[in-house]
Amino acid sequence: MITTSLFVSALDLLRPSKSPHLISITVGTISLVFLGLKPVSQSEFWYIAIPIYITMFILVYFSFKDVPDADEIKDEESRKSIVEGYFRLSRTLGIATSIGGMVFAAVMISKSKSDLFFVSYCIATSQLLVFLAYSAIRLFKEEEESRLKIVEISLITNVLLIGTIYCITQIDIDSETGIKFKEESLRYTCSSIALFCLWLVYEGFWLARIASLFKVEIR
Repeated sequence: MITTSLFVSALDLLRPSKSPHLISITVGTISLVFLGLKPVSQSEFWYIAIPIYITMFILVYFSFKDVPDADEIKDEESRKSIVEGYFRLSRTLGIATSIGGMVFAAVMISKSKSDLFFVSYCIATSQLLVFLAYSAIRLFKEEEESRLKIVEISLITNVLLIGTIYCITQIDIDSETGIKFKEESLRYTCSSIALFCLWLVYEGFWLARIASLFKVEIR
């Protein structure tokens, strides 16, 4: 019964009314990817991309201000179990997406772009290590309730990771001459930097969370 409730609640989190910032940031990430594919002029690209960049940075701030809806569950045992399941789900998603990101980069980036693969690999590996460390600490003690939508934050982190890695794989680079700043390559370079900066905010959040939990463990 509790497992069913957790599954239903996890699916319920994907509703726009429950995870509005996840939907918006996902659409923003996809839009930046398509802007690189779309044959628009450089000026048109900036007219569209800059508002998207600004909006996404604002939404990142908003995503840390929302509170979870677990209080709606009346049964204390079910609520506690579901909240603990949310934490486990967020960590599992972070690990799985990191592994997928490394494989995606390896498949998409040719041997002539080994530097780009190294960048993508470092980004994905850093997230993998963070979530592995997070999971390792939680083996000893399950964390207390959070006043944040932890699963939505995890999903946003993963969306930004994949978006960053995809944009990096589309950059045209030569190991001898460096980045070829054609229009498409410049667009993907700018988008990858913007998405990486957003992802870095969430990576910092997880690191801060691990640090606070580690302090609790060693007391």
